[in-house]
Amino acid sequence: MNIENDKTSVIRKNVPYILDQDLNTCITLPLSGDSPPLLWLRFTKLSLVRVTSHNFKVRVTGDGIECARIGPKQLMVGVSGPCHNTRCSVDSDLVFCKFVASTTVNTLTRCELQCKCPSPSRCTDVQIVLISNNHDDWSLCEISMEDV
Repeated sequence: MNIENDKTSVIRKNVPYILDQDLNTCITLPLSGDSPPLLWLRFTKLSLVRVTSHNFKVRVTGDGIECARIGPKQLMVGVSGPCHNTRCSVDSDLVFCKFVASTTVNTLTRCELQCKCPSPSRCTDVQIVLISNNHDDWSLCEISMEDV
């Protein structure tokens, strides 16, 4: 997994907490004005997260997150081909995954997305981007993926 723009490895140190299948271990997400100002994860070894097909689900669970690509808190999930030498942009060859469900229990929101790869060459990476356009605290508790 790659974490874009995490030059001081602040986010990298906390990544195990969002993959541990424990909703009680969450990481604080960056706010507008922070460095880096967003969380941009790029999963490059999908088999490590139990994805072996070109049709799969991604679940993102957190406190204060919204299941929308546009708004005060943005979540974007998509599939793409490989990025080389960090020359990769959110809108390069990214095919966005479709939001299929949103569930809120207490303060946690779980966003479920369906990803369908247009071709094997454009399905090597899953990119997850979370951006805040306000200063309301938010956190990420879990990311999981599975074949459909």
